[in-house]
Amino acid sequence: MTGLCGWILSAAAAAPASAASCLLCGSTAAAGPAPATAITIDVEAGIDFSRMALVTAGQGGIATLDPAGRRTVSGALIDLNAMPIEGVVTVHGEAGQPIEVLLPAQVTLSTTGGGSIELSDLTTSLGADPRIDQNGMLRFTFGGRLRVDGRSDGEFRANIPITVQYR
Repeated sequence: MTGLCGWILSAAAAAPASAASCLLCGSTAAAGPAPATAITIDVEAGIDFSRMALVTAGQGGIATLDPAGRRTVSGALIDLNAMPIEGVVTVHGEAGQPIEVLLPAQVTLSTTGGGSIELSDLTTSLGADPRIDQNGMLRFTFGGRLRVDGRSDGEFRANIPITVQYR
């Protein structure tokens, strides 16, 4: 077995102060008034793939962590039975309002030693029509796919921009 690798990702959220407006779209008068409450985001837990190892030097693999916290590994990666953690986010806003959550297509994670790997295919636990509940909150979890190329080891970190806006 080659070097022991641990992947820890931290998530930082970026949220607009209110609903995003499209300057290229037609009139939005029929849409009604904009919500009065600004959206805020609290990242309760960053996504953490936990500890894995490569069994063959120079070969890679894929680790997938779903929004429920279940991790699978393939290729030259093995699971070292550590507990992964899905990302957890709470959105605060105007009760009953529909929202849109935007996650990046891909994020590059890096180590202090200069190594990097890619996180992609970010998914959430949200349904097709997410809305702020009657208490002004919406909580969701997220996961993704980590592609390991086998050339770098260590603790990989990145900020994951999360954008939430009213629809």
